Order: sequence, then structure tokens, then C-alpha cells
Amino acid sequence: MTKSQKKLYNITKYLIIFTSIFLFTISTPSNIKFNFALIILLFSIFVPLLLFIKRKNFDLFDPIYLFGYFFSLLYLFTSIYIYNYYSPDLFTSLKFDPFDDINFYLILYLSFSIILLYLGYYVSSRIHKNKKTSRINNTKLISFEKYMLPLYIFSIIFRIYGYGEGFMGSTVGQSNITLPSIPFISFFMFISNIWFIYFGFYSLLSFSSKKYRKIFLLFLIIEIFFTVISGNRRDMLTILLIYLASMWYNKGVFPWKKVAKWGVVILVVFIPVTTIYGYSLAYNTGENPNINDILVLFKNSLNILFKSGIDFSLFHFIFFPFIQSYSGLPNVSIGFTEFYQKNLTFGAIGLTNFTKMILPTFLAPDKHYYAREFINLYGYHALTYHIIYSPLTILFPTEMLMSYGIISLFIGMFFLGFLMNSIYKIFNSYKSPLIYRVFYISSIPFFSYQLNASWLLGDLITPLRLIFYLILFRFFYIQLKKVNG
Repeated sequence: MTKSQKKLYNITKYLIIFTSIFLFTISTPSNIKFNFALIILLFSIFVPLLLFIKRKNFDLFDPIYLFGYFFSLLYLFTSIYIYNYYSPDLFTSLKFDPFDDINFYLILYLSFSIILLYLGYYVSSRIHKNKKTSRINNTKLISFEKYMLPLYIFSIIFRIYGYGEGFMGSTVGQSNITLPSIPFISFFMFISNIWFIYFGFYSLLSFSSKKYRKIFLLFLIIEIFFTVISGNRRDMLTILLIYLASMWYNKGVFPWKKVAKWGVVILVVFIPVTTIYGYSLAYNTGENPNINDILVLFKNSLNILFKSGIDFSLFHFIFFPFIQSYSGLPNVSIGFTEFYQKNLTFGAIGLTNFTKMILPTFLAPDKHYYAREFINLYGYHALTYHIIYSPLTILFPTEMLMSYGIISLFIGMFFLGFLMNSIYKIFNSYKSPLIYRVFYISSIPFFSYQLNASWLLGDLITPLRLIFYLILFRFFYIQLKKVNG
């Protein structure tokens, strides 16, 4: 095993051992049944992962690892807290009784579904067994800069304009602002929303020379600024993963100690600040805030954090919002009780949304409203969100239950595993065109842990659309060369 491979293997192995022992020791007559189900989920997630980690040609950024660990956060580790330290105040915003027998069976369904996802992933890996990853050649990347730089500059300028005018950012959904009447506005939005591709490109180039390292640092500062004014803290994780993946595919190393140190900083400073800041945005949406107003809110958030005691800050600004934000079981429970059990199923809504989004507007006039209909419907059945700034995101298993029920959960998870590996192998092997590899490495967050989210959500649909356009463009490019050749 390589050094990184051994570390990941040991982390996963000890996580299984300590978590299972912990669940056995804290079980009581009231929760032993649910803790037993969680142990089954624990082994269903991590034992197959151990087998994947032991394979030859180890790649730390194989998407199955990030997906599996994030899946465990959503359904295993947050559920351990719910069933052993449950406080009704934690879920006042949801019609959710964790000790309902339905949730016992849901945990078992999720255990079986993750095994099916691994099976789909394995089947795809056997089909693409000759496609292996390798280091990336930075010298060839420079030829793409003449395209990437203008697009990135346009993306930055357009986002500044969007945040300044109020039609981009976290308060858009709660304001009455609509998109301005600008020709090709949807196209401009798409170009600006794939900022992660341009950022990933310069992240890869930053390992080639001091010049590109300085350029990358400039763009890094700009993207952190956008993360602050947008209130979207997920983008910070996206930025971090893109940089770490760029380092891995350039140097073949992973800075374990530095990641651990900065992880503590993010937990202690960034999460509390963005939590307070999120509340501030939510309660200031009566007026449409401009960039200056947002920066003032951010400054006030820092003042609140530093004036709070450490115990108060740790619980109310770190642990409490973390448990609320990443508890996937209530999400799936609502999908099961409010839709599947009441025979409210709607067909392949995620796949339909993707199909509509890749079509031109004249062929799918409702493309920008179709997904919103189901997101609002889910929100209605989930009752009231007391945390206005962070509405509950529909997760992939919930979408599957809204589609055809339990059967689509199982089939959908198998398909998702198959798709995840297929994208990884086609776009990130040593045989892949260089532009494919740039695209994939820049999109790693979306094709790994973010695949836990629903296909109704724009953050995930954007890179999926880009995949389709890249394949289509390459197909026509090859055909054109054949004709001219």
C-alpha cells in the first residue's frame, strides 16, 4: 500500500471498530433496536469501502471514498446523535419522530441501497478496467489559457454585477428580484456558474511556476470573497477539494497534517461565522441588500462570535447547526411518510429535470420552473423551516422515494454508483482528452460527495449539463475532422 492508501485504510478500519463499540456501550432498552440498525448501516458503508481502498492503482480522489464518507455523515453519524442524545428542540421545524418504527426500516433500506450503489460502481469499474488515472501534464495545460482567462474574467465581472443588482446570491429566493432583461442572460448565468472549472484550471497550473501560483492566489482571494458575500459556505469546501485534488494529480501527495490543522480552523471560525451571518441574511431580507450591506453583516457576525463564550459558540454556532444541516434521516423520513406512504409519487423527476435543462428553452419552456415545483412541494410537506437561511435540501434517496418509491430508491442507487464510476473513468483516465481531465478534477466535489443530493438542484445539474455538452462538442469535432481529413 502507498502511504496515503494506508492512512485512509487505517482511518476507515478504526472508524468501524470504535463506532461499533461506542454504539454497543451506549445502547439502552429504548434505543437498542435503532442502534442495531445503525451498526448494520455502519458495516454496509465502510466494509465495502475497505475493499475498494485495498485495490491496486489507488487514487485518493476516487469519488467513491468522498461519497461514502459523506453518506455516513448524513445517515449514520448524525443519526447516532439523534438516537442517543435526542432533544426535541433540535427538530422543532419538522414533523419527525425518530423513534417511529418507520425510521428503523428506513435505516435498513439505506443500508441495502448503499450496497447496491457500490455494486453499480463495481460493475462500471469492471467495464472500464483498462482506464487508469495518472499524473496530469501541466505543460500542455497552458495552451488552454487563451480560452480560460477571458471566460474567468467574464465570470467574475458578471457575478459582481449579479450580486450588486441582487439577482444572484443567497437572498434571491426570498426577494422579489427577477433576472434583468438582458439578451442571452441564461447563457451568461451558465458561463458564470461554472466558475469552478476556471478556478480548477488555475489551481492545476499553480504547481507549474511561481507566475501561475501568484495568479492562482489572486483568483483564490476573489472566490473566497464571493463565498462570503453569497453566504454559500459549501463553496469553501468546493474550493478546498479542488486545490487538494490539483495537488494530488500534480505531485501525488496529500498534506494530511495541514488539512487536519485547517479543518480545525474551519470548524472553530468559518462555520460559526457563516452560521451567524446566515441568520443575519435571513432576517434582513425585507430590503434587498447590496454588497456593502452584506459586508457589514459579515463584520457584525465576527463581532457576535468574538463576544460569545467558548461553550456557547461551540454548541450554538458549530455543533447545533452542523447536526441540523447534515441530518439526512429526517429528510428521507419525510419523503417516505409524506409521499411514498400516501401514494404521492411523480415519476423520474430528477432525470426529467436534467433532460429539460439540456434542451433549449423553446423545446422545454418550463425548464427553469419544473424543479422548483417539486422543491416547493417537498417544503410544504416538510412543514415549517425555522432556520430560514438554510432550508432543507432534497437528498437523492428522498428524490427516489418521490419518484417511484422504494423500488426506485434501490434502482436509483445502483444507477448512481454506475454513473459515478463511468464519469470518473471516462473523464479522468490517462487516455482521456486533457480538457476532460481539467473538467473532471475541477468538478470533483460535484461528482463525489455532492451526488448525495437530488438531481432537482442546480448545483449538481450544472456540471451534469456540462458533461453532456462536452461529449456532444467532442463528437461533432471528431466528425468534422473526419470530413475535412
